[in-house]
Amino acid sequence: MTAVNTLSMGLADLPTAFRERATFLRENAAAEQAATAWEKAATEVELALRAHGLEALTLREATPECGYGVDHLRRLIRDGTIPNAGNDREYRVLRRDLPKKPGHAVASARPQVASSRTQAARAVVTGEE
Repeated sequence: MTAVNTLSMGLADLPTAFRERATFLRENAAAEQAATAWEKAATEVELALRAHGLEALTLREATPECGYGVDHLRRLIRDGTIPNAGNDREYRVLRRDLPKKPGHAVASARPQVASSRTQAARAVVTGEE
């Protein structure tokens, strides 16, 4: 088994990588307890990813994650392109059903950089990052 660089893989790939490590440990190192721990970690990551994907987001919560505006998401729900996880009064979208705008990264993953000395000073005073 070659070393797996978990930093370069997506979250969805982790359970498979963990199970591969468990198999390697079981077959080559006679390390049953360690293998069992890796398998348990794989299962826990799968369950966490599933729960994360099943979270029903308001359209405002969904916009930073998908890159589309509230109006566009509302139109996609009305057209039946994506399912409504809410009710007729308040649309919601399951995170797993969110369309991804091409070239859009999750907003929280982008570093916020102060564009002026004033913004930098304000961030230091208020404790913002």
